[in-house]
Formats: sequence, C-alpha cells, structure tokens
Amino acid sequence: MSDNTTKFTPNRGLLVSASAGTGKTTVMIERVVALIEQGADVDDFVIVTFTNLAAAEMKTRLSARMSAFDNPRMAIQREKLDTATICTLHSFCGSLLKNYFYVVDVDPSFVVLDSASTDALKKAAADELFDEYFQSDDQDFYTLYRIFAANRNEDRFRSLISELYEFGRNQPDFETWYAEKRNNLLNVDDPSNPFVKILLNSGREKFAFFAKRLQAIATETQNDLVPFADVIRVNAELCKSVDCSSLESLLYGAATLPSKLLSLPRANKNDSPEATTARALHKEAVTDVAEYSEKCQKLLHGKDYAALVSETKQTVAITDKLAEIVIRFEQKYYTAKKERGGIDFGDLEHLTLALLDDEQALAEIKARYKLIFVDEYQDTNPVQEAIISKIAQPDNLFMVGDVKQSIYGFRGCEPNIFVQKYLDYKHSGSGEAIE
Repeated sequence: MSDNTTKFTPNRGLLVSASAGTGKTTVMIERVVALIEQGADVDDFVIVTFTNLAAAEMKTRLSARMSAFDNPRMAIQREKLDTATICTLHSFCGSLLKNYFYVVDVDPSFVVLDSASTDALKKAAADELFDEYFQSDDQDFYTLYRIFAANRNEDRFRSLISELYEFGRNQPDFETWYAEKRNNLLNVDDPSNPFVKILLNSGREKFAFFAKRLQAIATETQNDLVPFADVIRVNAELCKSVDCSSLESLLYGAATLPSKLLSLPRANKNDSPEATTARALHKEAVTDVAEYSEKCQKLLHGKDYAALVSETKQTVAITDKLAEIVIRFEQKYYTAKKERGGIDFGDLEHLTLALLDDEQALAEIKARYKLIFVDEYQDTNPVQEAIISKIAQPDNLFMVGDVKQSIYGFRGCEPNIFVQKYLDYKHSGSGEAIE
C-alpha cells in the first residue's frame, strides 16, 4: 500500500506577514510537517526559496524536524527530502522546461548562460539592430536617435534600450502591457483612463479636505470674537465647488481657485487672540491650496489643456518606435542565445509562463504539485507571480514574507504584489492573512 493514501485537506490560501527574526522559516517548516502528518507526501510540495542557500537550509531544518517523529511513514518522507522540489523559482522553472522542452521549442540540454556571455550577445544584437535601422532610413528612429543620443552619445541611447528591455522582461506580456499604456496616451482626456482616475480621485480628496479644514476653522471660532468667520466659510465653499468630473475641469479649477479665494480683513491691534489664531490657520490652509494648485498647473507645462492632450497623443509615435526597437532587440538577442544552446534567467521565467499556457502540460503540473509554498514573497516580480498563480489552486498556496524587507526593486521585484495579496485575503475572504 502506498504511504500517501491518507486523505489530507489543505486549507485556503495563507499569507504570513512577519518581520525579520520572528521565525517565518520555522512557521513554514511547521506547516509542511503538519500537512505531511495529515497525509501529504513530500512529492506533493513545491517550496520556492529566494536563494540556493536558503533551499539547502530548508531541507536541513525539515530533516531535523521530521527526525523527531518515531514512525515509519515520517521516516520514508524524510528520505525523500534529497529529491524534493525545494529550490529557487529559477531552478523549478528549469526542471519544468527540461521535462516539457517540446512544448516551447527549447533545447532540452540548454544551459543558463553566464553574465559575460549574455553581455556579449546583447552587444552583438544591439550592433546588428542599429546597423539595420541606419540602413533603413527610418525617420522615426532618427528622431529618437537625435533625442536620446544627443552630442553623439550613442551609448546613452543603447543604455535606454537595455533598461527598457530589462523592464519589459519583468512583465508577463510586454506587448499587452504596452498596448494598454498606449491606449492611455491616446485617451488622456478619458475619465476611465487609470492615470486620469488617480488624478481625479486625488483632486476630489484634496478639495474635500481643504473645504472641511476651512469649515472647521470657521466653526471653531465665535463670530463676535472673529468677525471674518463668514469669509472663511465662503472659501470653504469655493474649495468644495471645484469640478473634478474631468481632467480639464480639475486642472482649470485648481489653477483658478487661489485667485478666487477671499482675503481676510487686515489684522489690527484690536484683534482678539481667537482672531489671530484663525488668521494663522486660514493662512496655512490657503497656502496648502496654492501649493496643490501649483502642482496641478505643472502638468500643463505652461500650455492650455487642448495643447497638452494633442502633444500627449503625438508622443505615441515616439513610444511606438521605442517599443518596436525593444521588441526587435529581444528577438535578436533570443535568437543569438538559441544558436548557442543557451538561455538566461529571464528566459527561464518567460518560457515557463509560455509552457503553462499549454492546457495538458498545466494540468499535469497541477496534478503533480498539490501544495505551493513561497518564501520571501515580498521579492516576487510580476512574471514570477504569474507563474505561481497558474500552478496554484485557491486552497493550496502558502506564502511568507515581510514587505518592509523588500529591497530588490532594482531587479524588478514588486512589493505591491505582496500588499495586494494581503489586502485581498484580508477583505475578500478568498484566503487568510496572518501577522
């Protein structure tokens, strides 16, 4: 009889948020052991760590914890730890690609190229790409070249392409991502535009706050001691009246509001202490209104709204060419790697993501790995999150991390993934967030 016939039921998704030194790894180990006690098999787990060293330590500590049990089944499970899928995400991706190489047309004997090799291939790919553009008489390319390679500084332009490429590789689908951003540029005056939504919501919150603040100043004073309280109330109403239904009305309202606000009567020696306090509070509030107004006006760059919208739409030709160059660079670089029988770390992730789009392969992988554990979840990038989301079920995902320890943004790690998962679990009930 197989030793894993005992039924076990994983709980709903769990996210453990814990500060440094509070025992996150211990929590993970105890969770693994508890599930094995319930009937799970070591082969059911994918335990993703951030480094190879962390994976080795995890195996060692699990082995020590499991050795405390005096029963044959736990001893068998402990013996399986040497071949258990406890590794970095890149190592996990590599093993999947070795098994399913035929799905994504990759050489099963591929090697992960070192940085010296990838740097040389990137340079060769960029050289070939720039030569082709110079020979093509592409005017949009020349426009970009004049902008970003000013004073014959071509390295600056090449660095930009390299940086955009690296950024793009941290997106699950760069072309889809760019298409969405392109649409935002073309519809900069659309209230449903995510960027415009943020500005409008910010404007509503700001002017509501300014109005409430001024109203409170007027309410907290006594009219016989502060004869100009009504003036402050009028200014509160003016703040409340700013139209934030569109970007144009918000920017216009913000720009003109400071000049509409009424001035208080000049201070005199007969002012009461309450009047002096009210003057100071009013001045502080009006100064904040003026500062926010200035920030809004900076968005216009000294132009009228129609000119801003027109120029923003015109930038699409520039961004289209940049996206085209990045995509062509990626294709040339990938071809060069393939000819060498190699891939890089970004390919490990993207090829795995493509592999998981195959329904049969995905079904087999999900059947093989029934429990997904992720350590240092705060250092996940969008591509890695997409991979985890594809192989995980709503009830078999366990994550530990601390968003305050996320220091790898320069590598494309996105701490907001952790924050959103935490909030989703807290408020939707789709999982459980534990501190």
